[in-house]
Formats: sequence, structure tokens, C-alpha cells
Amino acid sequence: MQEPSSLALGDLQREFIANLTRLDPNSSFLAVLDATLPFCAHRFSLYRHQWRVGLKKALILIYPVCVRLVGEKYFWNRVDAYLDLYPSSYISLSEYGAFLANYLEHDRALFDPPYLADVARLNGLYTLR
Repeated sequence: MQEPSSLALGDLQREFIANLTRLDPNSSFLAVLDATLPFCAHRFSLYRHQWRVGLKKALILIYPVCVRLVGEKYFWNRVDAYLDLYPSSYISLSEYGAFLANYLEHDRALFDPPYLADVARLNGLYTLR
């Protein structure tokens, strides 16, 4: 990877988004940022963390019935993998979470109660319309 100052803006933005949505431990992006600007990798990590917190909060607002069934802490912890598998590509966060029911269905072994995917589907029909 080239230094950020020598990357075209589009390339830098693609690297930023790629590392924001799916942090690759083998990527040199953070090391290059730190070499160019002190503490930049740390700032990026803070930004990435807050971005993920925002997505989780959006999911909690979109799926309040599911959260009520399993508790906010349980739901919060379980949607981590969802954030990695389904990075946000929507303009509005109100549409984020459209695939949560499918994710819950696929990983039923991880989620209790077993009908949580069905509840998410119904909850999504109400809030994602």
C-alpha cells in the first residue's frame, strides 16, 4: 500500500471504507496512517468503534421487540457478527438491519429463543416499511 499522501482520493476512501467495515488484521492501512500522521490509527480505531456503536443502536431502535425478548446486553453482543457480515451500505440507518432476520435464522444455535428470527421478521415488517 502506498502512503496516504500519494494515494488518489478515491483509493484512500476505498481503503478507509474497507477497513471501517471489515478491519483486516493483515492490512497495512493503519500502519501507513500512523507512519504519516501520529496517533492516526488510534483515532481511526476510535472512529470505527463509535461507528459500530451507532449501527448497534440503530438495530436496537429497529428491532425493539427482539431486544425486549432477549435483553439489550444479549442483543448488543450478538449483533457484532452481523455488523461484519452485513456492513451498512444504505444512505439511511433506518434501512440497516434488513437482513437481521436471515442472520438470526442462519445462526439459530447462537440465539435463544429459537423463534427470535421469526420475531425479527415481524418486527422488521413493522419498522422497516
